[in-house]
Amino acid sequence: MVYPNPDHKEVNVLVDLNESASIEIRLFDAMGRVVIQESSYRDATFIQTLNLESLSARMYIVQVKIGKIIMTERLVKK
Repeated sequence: MVYPNPDHKEVNVLVDLNESASIEIRLFDAMGRVVIQESSYRDATFIQTLNLESLSARMYIVQVKIGKIIMTERLVKK
């Protein structure tokens, strides 16, 4: 879950975990280029804040990868 959406400064990505896992969070632009990438190993549910200030106002795709599971959500930067 990505919130607030839309926003202009930063967004929070809520990742709900049932067990420890390696997590990758990527933000893609409309051309499919990775503009933000963060990786970590987490033990529990967490919230990752992504800073959007250096990005242009447009639509992006947030991808969260937990092991073999991949979730995506649209994000609009004002």
